[in-house]
Amino acid sequence: MPGPGKAAESTRRAAALLVFAIAWYGAILSVRSLAPPSRVSFETEKGRIWVGPRARRVFDGIRRVARKGEKVWVLPETNGVDVLFELVNVSPYEWHVPGWVDEKAEHKLVAALDRNPPDLVVVFDRSFPEFKIGSFGVGYDLVLAAWIERNYLVVDSSPGGKVFRRRGTTTIPASDAKAAALARAKDLIRSTFTPGVLGDVGGFGGLFRPDLSSYSEPVLVASTDGVGTKLKVAFEMGRHDSCGADLVNHCVNDILVQGAAPLFFLDYVAAGRLEPATLHKVLEGIARACRENGVALLGGETAEMPGFYSPGEYDVAGTIVGIVDREKILDGSRIRDGDAALGLPSAGLHTQILFERLGRKPADRMRELGGATVGDVLLAPHLSYWKALRPLLADDLVHGMAHITGGGFFDNIPRVVPEGLEVVVKAGAWPVPAIFQLIEKGGDVSFEEMHRVFNMGIGMVVFAAPDDLSRISRTWQAIEQAWYAIGDVRAGSRRIVIDASLR
Repeated sequence: MPGPGKAAESTRRAAALLVFAIAWYGAILSVRSLAPPSRVSFETEKGRIWVGPRARRVFDGIRRVARKGEKVWVLPETNGVDVLFELVNVSPYEWHVPGWVDEKAEHKLVAALDRNPPDLVVVFDRSFPEFKIGSFGVGYDLVLAAWIERNYLVVDSSPGGKVFRRRGTTTIPASDAKAAALARAKDLIRSTFTPGVLGDVGGFGGLFRPDLSSYSEPVLVASTDGVGTKLKVAFEMGRHDSCGADLVNHCVNDILVQGAAPLFFLDYVAAGRLEPATLHKVLEGIARACRENGVALLGGETAEMPGFYSPGEYDVAGTIVGIVDREKILDGSRIRDGDAALGLPSAGLHTQILFERLGRKPADRMRELGGATVGDVLLAPHLSYWKALRPLLADDLVHGMAHITGGGFFDNIPRVVPEGLEVVVKAGAWPVPAIFQLIEKGGDVSFEEMHRVFNMGIGMVVFAAPDDLSRISRTWQAIEQAWYAIGDVRAGSRRIVIDASLR
């Protein structure tokens, strides 16, 4: 006689099977009367059915990507998908009850599916708190979820679930490439959403409601930029996950110099023909940087322009919008004679490249670069300084900032220095990365020109009162932010002086 535990388990499984049987029957039944208020109609080859709004979104996705007669496997229950869309159900089970099979049985099911693999896998995003097992691939069926991840690509995604297509067997037509790539990107985009985001992915415009409760006179700050020639290195190296992050971080820094907190980001990706895997990598980088900076990826544009770009190439640009109280806008007017210039280190070149003159290619390894390839160094991600500067802005310790990008020290610092002042930068007060030394010597570039073109290892210059340096130092030490005292402000003619005496 089975013990109490086994009897309870049998009862639980029987209850679960009953629940899924009812759900399956209700889904495939064609109801031709008025729909219940919580359901919406959906037309199929078999007639009209009434389904929940989330299931309707999944059904829309199936209609977009499925082809009549293809083999399908639907989880956790069939929902009549095979019948409604004239597909072939390959599952050994009519229902796959969550938590019903143990790990050993999952491996047997995977083996059976390997012998007769479905073209499509449909996973309805449902959790089952009544059984205390969570959602597919998290609370149950980890082996099956891993098998799907290895062998299938997401071709449609919605809050109701996902549609996967088997890798390497069916090529998505060129006309569907954009839709497939964007479908995979939906979860990435949602992962960046902050409380201010209204609505979901896919609207004609992004909606954002900022929290203005802590602002007396809020001002929006916007900036647009592109990745630039660094993309050429990404093409040659076949690495597309860093340029998107570069773009976001660069834009965050550009509005940060005015004291603005980032709110949301809009991207633009264009190619002659969109490669779903490449686009996904680019968007992965954008989404990762958005999450790290607390920025919502609110929307964007993905454009296919056949013949406009060379095969395998694309362009990426983006716009950021942030917010600052009017009285706290940093425009350089607070910088004073005697202020200290503090440098935050860069990751390297950030956005400029100049290696053709050295006769080097991205795949070349160089002893001078510590054995790294040229491409590794050139694709080092542009750093964001939001985390380091946010607490200083909150404590009103910053008098001004300059983001050191193209144009180096000579073009960027004067943009924030008031008339009647100049900045003395002490070359040698910080370690210069090897790549700049290599460019200077190998490219026969003058000392002044290096500081006019490159950041020389300093990505952001912060101006602050000398009396506040101890507080700033403690703040940065607590978050392990490196910094250097690289110069000071004095009376002068709004220029930059590079003092090489410490070099």
